[in-house]
Amino acid sequence: MSTALNEIPISTQLVKIIDYIYRKGLDTPCMLLVRGNDKEMMEIKHLLHNGESLCGKKYNVHSLCGLLVSQINSVPPIIPTEFTTQGMTMESRDFCSLLYKKLPTYNFNTFYYILSFLRELLVHAEKNGLTSDQLAQMGVGMFVPQRDPYCSQTTPVTEKYTSFIKDVLDLNLM
Repeated sequence: MSTALNEIPISTQLVKIIDYIYRKGLDTPCMLLVRGNDKEMMEIKHLLHNGESLCGKKYNVHSLCGLLVSQINSVPPIIPTEFTTQGMTMESRDFCSLLYKKLPTYNFNTFYYILSFLRELLVHAEKNGLTSDQLAQMGVGMFVPQRDPYCSQTTPVTEKYTSFIKDVLDLNLM
């Protein structure tokens, strides 16, 4: 079965990007906080769209991280709008329960995979310098797509879901 370039599932690309970062750069200082090289990111994106492997390739970890953040902030959101709206009035534990029970399997697995990776980055925090606050800021795009995660401007929605992701990371809610 052939797949059009723009129909490749986000999870396939995420797995390849996260796998590369996991193997090559968990200890990289300021990862996810530095955008990476645009030209290199386009090259990597092209490889991923063509279904190619990143194994054996040498890329700057910041470029892979920039691409990861871009994927997290793409449309459609990993957490659909109807859940985002419902979650605005819920406590973090209750919202976790809602996501676990009601989120479509594909979305939940993608969400959980990203959170697991963010937790792994925290294990390496002594070397990479990342905090749960910083990781939550980068991950909020799962709820509020098409926003610039490098911009410090916040809204009530971004504040709520940044806080939620931080709770999930710090309290190991999922």
